[in-house]
This record gives sequence, structure tokens and C-alpha cells, in this order.
Amino acid sequence: MKKLEARKLIAKIQRDLLESGVRCESIVPDLKELRPYGIEEKDPQVTKVIRLIYEHLEIYRGFYIPLPEDEAVDEEGFLIEKEEVEEETSNPLNEQVESLNYLLSLISNSKNKMNRAEINEYKENLMAYKR
Repeated sequence: MKKLEARKLIAKIQRDLLESGVRCESIVPDLKELRPYGIEEKDPQVTKVIRLIYEHLEIYRGFYIPLPEDEAVDEEGFLIEKEEVEEETSNPLNEQVESLNYLLSLISNSKNKMNRAEINEYKENLMAYKR
């Protein structure tokens, strides 16, 4: 996002997220305040993702969209099958914070080509999510 106010609002949301976790009652109003900046910048993809995020939070009371998966490669550059990748023990609440924080970082720098691809992946996952 280009506007300084939008980037400050994203930073505030991220700070609250890291301090308090996914607290829908504080994040949703901030996201609703952020969405008009996407409209103003004529960025329909970011505008829609912001709406999908706060709707997801309102409905499910959490952020259940995982981080996009990086492809694991070995030392020689060959893809490692998922079963071969060691599973880490993880905390679902930390995963929610990490994923939402990452998505907000992507939105903050949404003009980057790689970020746009990942924002689109999040958009598709948000639209397909059913609990």
C-alpha cells in the first residue's frame, strides 16, 4: 500500500497481533478501517483480501489459513517429498498469528510481483475455506 496512513494502520494491526494474538474484536475494526485504502488505491485484489480476512475472522473467530508452503529442496536442488520433510510440533495459535502477520506484510508491499502471487494464493484459500 502506498499511503503512509495505510502502512501505519497495518503496522498497528501487526503490533496488536504479535502482542495479543488473534483478537478479533480489535483486529476486525482495524481491517475495516484499512479496506477503504485499497479502494482508494484502486487495488481490487488487496481490497477483496482485506474483506475476506475480516469476514473469516468474524465467522470463525480465528485465522485458519496456513502460510503458503515453500517447496522444500535438498542440497542438490531436488524437490523433497512432503513425507520426507520433518514435521515440527507447532502451536495452532502461533500459526494463526504468523500466517496473518505474514499476509499483512504482503499487503503492506502489495505492488511486489511475488507478494501479489502470494496474496492471490491467500485469497483463493480464504474463498475456499470451510470449517
